[in-house]
Amino acid sequence: MLNRQLIILCIILFGLGVISQPVQYLFPKYVEDTLGSRLWLAGILRAIPIGLGGFSALVAGAVCDQLGRKRTFVAGIIGIFLVGLVFVSSNPAFILAVLCLQGVASGLKSSGGQSYLIGAVDTAALGRASAAYFLSGILGQAFGKSIAGILIQKHGYANFGWLALGSGVLLAIFAVLVLPDQSGTNSINTLAFKRQSWWKTYSAIINRPRVVILAAIRFFSTFSWGSLQFLLPLLMARLTDIQITGFFGGSSDVFACLCLLFTGVVCDRIGVIKPAIGSHLLIFFSLIGLMMVMQSAIGFFVAGVLASGAAWSLSTTMPRFIKQFLANDETGRGVGLVHLAWSIGFLSGYLTASLLVNINLRLPLFLGLVAVSISAFLVFRLSRFDGSC
Repeated sequence: MLNRQLIILCIILFGLGVISQPVQYLFPKYVEDTLGSRLWLAGILRAIPIGLGGFSALVAGAVCDQLGRKRTFVAGIIGIFLVGLVFVSSNPAFILAVLCLQGVASGLKSSGGQSYLIGAVDTAALGRASAAYFLSGILGQAFGKSIAGILIQKHGYANFGWLALGSGVLLAIFAVLVLPDQSGTNSINTLAFKRQSWWKTYSAIINRPRVVILAAIRFFSTFSWGSLQFLLPLLMARLTDIQITGFFGGSSDVFACLCLLFTGVVCDRIGVIKPAIGSHLLIFFSLIGLMMVMQSAIGFFVAGVLASGAAWSLSTTMPRFIKQFLANDETGRGVGLVHLAWSIGFLSGYLTASLLVNINLRLPLFLGLVAVSISAFLVFRLSRFDGSC
């Protein structure tokens, strides 16, 4: 399974997790502490770029199939590390501009990175390779979040933002110079491709029921994850402090790594449907747990860690679904479409949580339960199309 392409890809994803994720993770608390704004503003500032990232992934998927996976992935890296500038400014307009750029870049990174992953390994090893792909980013997130709380408490948000920006420049240079190109990835007839609009290139895959159901699964399951991404750091910081909140984020990611490894191995052995169903059940019961222990720091810590691990284990199944449902020269567009569904789901959940958190803390979690239930039902429907999943 291991090869030079996959190893270098994972190293880059680790670095990107260290640099960019702490900023996004602590953003709601940054708005509350520094800007003195209402929490709905934090939701809007994050939701708009996330939506842009989804549509960017849709375009990037088509471009990736034509121009190459490495170029698309590297372009995404260059845009994402600029998110460090968020902690440098207190101007909402500037923050929105930076986050919009980061959102567009995230679409390029997702389409290019996951397409590169699918092209780097055989189908038989894709479950474990997908686990390694997400594991690398999550380990980076865990490390970044764990030290971010300490560094911000000692040196402030702005200094941490400049550190993230400088580190990102070095990572982008490393990716350009070291990440191998993949031969044979531009298998589309380029002239025919150019004669079509980018939207028409998707028509062939959007008409397939399995692909539509997969996109719907990604939307509904990610709605709950978007709500959690807003609520977990904010509520943990209210129960404790910024340093413990950073440790909470790191612990969640470490547990997610274990879930990813387990899910990847299981997918390669028994297929992808049963692990996907199991992940949904874990998310469902974790959300119930969070609703029951909202006033307990320890209980909230445990339930939040379980929810994060379950959500990431579901992500491990997506590349294998895409590999099974789409041809090699459709991979980029498949990733782009699924990432669009992810972005719209995340945007909806994140924004909904920001609007409802001051009305009733449990209401966003209840809506997350409904969304996960719909997603689980769709997984059962998907299994009827292809019992080999």
